[in-house]
Amino acid sequence: KRLRRPSDPPDRSTMAGMQDSLSAKYSKWDNIELSDDESDCHPNIDKDSWFRMKHRSRVEREENEDAEKQKLTAQNKGDEERLAEVRERLAEEEEEEDKEA
Repeated sequence: KRLRRPSDPPDRSTMAGMQDSLSAKYSKWDNIELSDDESDCHPNIDKDSWFRMKHRSRVEREENEDAEKQKLTAQNKGDEERLAEVRERLAEEEEEEDKEA
């Protein structure tokens, strides 16, 4: 078998193996959020202003999400406390019924 020179085209088996491995490696980039995506910027809008506005809206959205998460966490904690209280009362009622019977 002769040695492959850099100018020789790669054989089909090598290309197929490379293509399979490359397609699997890039799947993690499918759902990435790009902050400097220029495709949605109108040509009449200053790019720096557009990026500042996009950044500000992203920061505000993240702050709102954090506030909502904290609100739900506090609500969940209150619900868990209420559930524990109800279970306690239920256990007491069952004990009283057992004593009466």
